[in-house]
Amino acid sequence: MLSFNYSLTAQTSTTWKGCAPGQQTNWNCPKNWSNQKVPDEFSNLVILDVSTTILAAPAVKNGRFEVNSTQLQSNAKLTIERDAFLPMQHVNA
Repeated sequence: MLSFNYSLTAQTSTTWKGCAPGQQTNWNCPKNWSNQKVPDEFSNLVILDVSTTILAAPAVKNGRFEVNSTQLQSNAKLTIERDAFLPMQHVNA
């Protein structure tokens, strides 16, 4: 008897909102993302220009994070601190 297990994972798009009270810049706060989940290796990110809004730009403070792609809108800001790693090989600006 043969048995096959398949795991299908779809890429998803998620947009930074930066509006969680007390956690506005926290990358790890699910409420800061449009799909209410911290991005993973299947996520296509969109980081908005929040400079003219009350929203906050994201900051990756520590840890290692993998994402599928990152799109930075014009004037968008993303901070990656010393103790953090976010590969930026698939960035569209």
